[in-house]
This record gives sequence, C-alpha cells and structure tokens, in this order.
Amino acid sequence: MGRNALSGSPMTEPPHDPETERLLALLESQHDFPGRYTFKVIYRAEQVEVMTLVEALQAGTGLTVPVQADKMRSSSGGKFGSVSFDIEVQSADQVLEVYRVLREIEGVVSYF
Repeated sequence: MGRNALSGSPMTEPPHDPETERLLALLESQHDFPGRYTFKVIYRAEQVEVMTLVEALQAGTGLTVPVQADKMRSSSGGKFGSVSFDIEVQSADQVLEVYRVLREIEGVVSYF
C-alpha cells in the first residue's frame, strides 16, 4: 500500500464496483492466493506476437510472465495463435489486472 503524497497517510484502494466484487469473490473461492494462475490467450497471428503479449503484461502489471515454448500453439491455417502463461500472483486483484491489460491489446481474440 502506498502513501498519500500530500498528507503522508496510507492510501486505500478505491472501492470496487459490484461486478468486480463478484469476480474477486469467485476467484478467491476457487483459487488459493498467493499462487500460480494459468492464463490462456488466443490472438490473431498477423497482429500479435507472443513477446508483444509478454511485454505488455509485464509493463501493465509489474508481474513476471514466463514463456514456455510447449505452451504455444498455432491454428492449422496459421491465422491464430494461442499461448498459456503460468503467472505467480499475490491476489485475485492481480488476476483481474492481467485480464484488464489483455483486454487492451489489439489482436487478442479471447482470454481465460
């Protein structure tokens, strides 16, 4: 938790909207945090490369995003690719932050 630059008092996280609260509760009921969480990403191969995804995720979340060749696949026609990332996360909030970054990357078709 950071500190307010003006008062020096601890900053609190802004309150979440009801849908975010629901998603956080669901994640926390299904997973142990901290721990490894697997993210699967499907993307358009002509628009995105795996390293672009890795760099965007690392820059947007501050998390380490390991790349494993055996977790990458291409569609039979080569138009799409998929990759799985096993990322160490500290909280359900970090999972939602990864999804937020993925949502902003042009060429990402789906993620789960």
